[in-house]
Amino acid sequence: MKQVKLAAVKRAFARWRAKKRPGQAVPEELWDRAVAASKVHGPTRIAAELRLNHSTLKKKIDGAAAPKSSPSPEFFELPLGQLRPPESTLELEDVTGARLRLVLQGARPEEVAAAACQIWGSRP
Repeated sequence: MKQVKLAAVKRAFARWRAKKRPGQAVPEELWDRAVAASKVHGPTRIAAELRLNHSTLKKKIDGAAAPKSSPSPEFFELPLGQLRPPESTLELEDVTGARLRLVLQGARPEEVAAAACQIWGSRP
């Protein structure tokens, strides 16, 4: 039964490799299957059989074992009433470290919020 599971994972990787573009990263779904197979057959064997980088596979295994952190809120209320003209500074930072800083002179809080949403939402 163990061999059947490993054979299925090997077929999935072979199908992906046959269709992939040069330089294309291994999809997370295949990494998940490789991690699961490693629990049964060991990471060294799976890395060799699936032609994967052993260190990368170990990192994926360690990442799968680590407890998931709670997701950050996707929405929070900005108390616009605390922004006071004639000058306020609004600084935003996301989980990737991207930052937006707005120095506001004479703008109403509603205008500030609209500008921040428009600029922040238009990032690539």
